[in-house]
Amino acid sequence: MITSRVWALPAVGITNPYTGAYQVLTAGLQEPAYRIRILNNTGSLAAISFDGGTTDHDFIPAGGVLDLFAPALALPATRQPNFPQGMPISIVLPDTAIGGVILSAYTYYRS
Repeated sequence: MITSRVWALPAVGITNPYTGAYQVLTAGLQEPAYRIRILNNTGSLAAISFDGGTTDHDFIPAGGVLDLFAPALALPATRQPNFPQGMPISIVLPDTAIGGVILSAYTYYRS
């Protein structure tokens, strides 16, 4: 029998000093994911990029969370997460920002 379980990928994070330019949060997701959470635990607005820092895709307010939860298109029929393995995620904060940013991602484990 095949069963599916939610599996949390290892969290990654960065802390100040920030440069005012895009910095890598992850060079690429370790596994495909169906949910991504980014916690902005700084006092500044953060911009997020999902193409290595070329494009501003979203923004997270100071102390805010970006929660991208996309199972509706992929689950439960296919069990294929929507955010691809290897997708880079970068963040830009002003160089005066203090605090940390944490990325959490979740996938399905099949056995």
